[in-house]
Order: sequence, then structure tokens, then C-alpha cells
Amino acid sequence: MVFPPNIHKIFPRTSKIDFGQNQISRVRNADISELRKLTELILSENKITELEGSLLRVKAPSELLKY
Repeated sequence: MVFPPNIHKIFPRTSKIDFGQNQISRVRNADISELRKLTELILSENKITELEGSLLRVKAPSELLKY
């Protein structure tokens, strides 16, 4: 499973996303780059095998990712 496409169109003002326990395997910069207000992204207990290298440059890692 991959990060839901076009989530920024459905929830343009969201600041927190909890996709824990969803069997997500890949997160790309393009998946979250349009989420301008995002400050917290929870991806715990997924099967992530691919995390784009520039993903953490979108926001400060300490503010964005929770393990």
C-alpha cells in the first residue's frame, strides 16, 4: 500500500495525519509536499520499505515524524 494520492485536495488544511497501522510501504516527497500546514505525520507500525531521501527536507524532522 502507498500513501493516499491527492490527500491535499481532500484535506488541504490538515496539520496532523495518523496513518499508523496501515501497511504503507512507500512515502514520497510528492505525497506530502502540498500539505502546507502539516506539522505531524505518524507512520508507526507500517511496512515502509521506501522513504524518499528528500522527504525530511520538506519540514523539520523533529516536528514532522513520530515513530
